[in-house]
Amino acid sequence: MDSKVVSRELWKVVRPLLKGADWTSFSSRTARSFSNQRIDVVNFQSFNSHLACAIASTTYSFSVRLGCFFTAIPHLNIKAKSGVLMPEEYQCQLRYTIRKKFSQPECARADVFYVDPKGEYLPTVVEALRQGLATVRVVPFGVCRC
Repeated sequence: MDSKVVSRELWKVVRPLLKGADWTSFSSRTARSFSNQRIDVVNFQSFNSHLACAIASTTYSFSVRLGCFFTAIPHLNIKAKSGVLMPEEYQCQLRYTIRKKFSQPECARADVFYVDPKGEYLPTVVEALRQGLATVRVVPFGVCRC
């Protein structure tokens, strides 16, 4: 298995879902949606070999972090692209982790979508992620609903 294959499969399913909800900025592991008052962020976090070993996972596995950055709150050191703020998920004032709703005996952590070395779980975790993103909404003024 290769992390590039995982990324490609994630974006193949997730990008159309996000584009349909007016998300406009996409990079290798992060997507953003912009409005007057906030910037929503989705980040797919992969694991280096040390962390993957420590959490009984693989380097192909991933976690999904959501963030809501409120532009009215004073901020420092946020990168901008063409004059548009591009916060990272960890810079957001409101943050949330999508949790899987099924069991994976190899990795009991609900915040880790485990992808095995052969990639047999990849279709299952990608579909679970699609369902998770479709049901989570970040509502204005900092209320997350599942």
